[in-house]
Amino acid sequence: MSRSDSAIEAERAMLRNVYDSGGRASLIQAIMERDSAARGEGAIYLLANDSFAPVVGNLKKWPPSLRTPDELSEFNSDPLNAKTTIGQALFRAKWETLPDGFHLLVGRDISDLGRFASKIHAALAFAIFFIFILAAVASVSVTRRTVGRIESINATSRAIMDRGLGRRIPLHGTGDEWDHLAENLNSMLDRIEALMSDIKQVSDNVAHDLRTPLTRMRGRLEKASMEKSCPDHEQSVIAIIGISGLNAVQFAATKAAAKAIGLEAELIEVRFPDDFEGAIETAKTRHADAGVVLSSPLVHGQMKHIAELALTKRVPLICLFPQFAEFGGLMAYGPNMENEFSRCAGYAGRILHGAKPSDLPIQRPEKFDLVINLKSAEALGVSVPTVLLATADRVIE
Repeated sequence: MSRSDSAIEAERAMLRNVYDSGGRASLIQAIMERDSAARGEGAIYLLANDSFAPVVGNLKKWPPSLRTPDELSEFNSDPLNAKTTIGQALFRAKWETLPDGFHLLVGRDISDLGRFASKIHAALAFAIFFIFILAAVASVSVTRRTVGRIESINATSRAIMDRGLGRRIPLHGTGDEWDHLAENLNSMLDRIEALMSDIKQVSDNVAHDLRTPLTRMRGRLEKASMEKSCPDHEQSVIAIIGISGLNAVQFAATKAAAKAIGLEAELIEVRFPDDFEGAIETAKTRHADAGVVLSSPLVHGQMKHIAELALTKRVPLICLFPQFAEFGGLMAYGPNMENEFSRCAGYAGRILHGAKPSDLPIQRPEKFDLVINLKSAEALGVSVPTVLLATADRVIE
């Protein structure tokens, strides 16, 4: 637009110089010559009298929208000369009032500029639309790729839950963030598998240590069986209550210990706090003589509830945590947690002195406590042998 404005200003200055040097007649002659020479180039000229009636030029009438002199303005108008190629168009012009009261208007047709601007706007709109299409396609592609990688991780997770820790998340070899995530998760699974192996070793040791109280329990069960005086009495059953996946190692170790002393072990699975009542009821329905509650965070948080249910359902239970007997459970046999916490302090000291946690071995507990609740035994109708009471670390009366 600046080039058109410069041309308009130059034409106006030239015509004003003609007027100043030769008067109105010279100006009229110059306008006629300029109009003839510039015909078809989009230039407009108009000299009007003091009432804005056209005197000479190529506009038929004074544009009514032009009110302020000495300012560039835009307006729509038809050409003064019917033979000219200028049709209804958009003009940009500047006018002034001459000393004799006449008005001089000089301008240019800017319709082509408007059409060019429209084309530019249309091109920009198309470019924006095209960019949005590309963005949508890229978004769908990235989303599908992301969902695919997430599903791959989910599939591996399901396989691990179904078949154990031997599966790993596949790498695509792209070296992107998803591959880095898969590598980190696989490293974590390797570490968990190693820890589970260590835990299995500890559980085997715990199972060995459990044989003594289970042997004693077997004696009590055999005595109860003899008191029933039932010639076709079946093998004594012990219920093992736990979480199938989390307690798989403990269940295998406890079952092996029970089998070694001639007890039939049956797993009763729990997953949520509300499952314990049904599990104990199931143990009672299946004629379990007693039960072992395997250790887990779920059991640790529900010990009091489990102990109360066992008393209500009259099912003798033993648990790993000493607090179980304190809450009313029949008995508890497991590691002395105060001693273990003291050993944890030693581990913390080694780590603070620069040892790597991954290099520290998993150690089996050194001290196990047997806690018996005689009050619960009386409520359950269980007679605890004197020799068992003598070996208990603590008896709750």
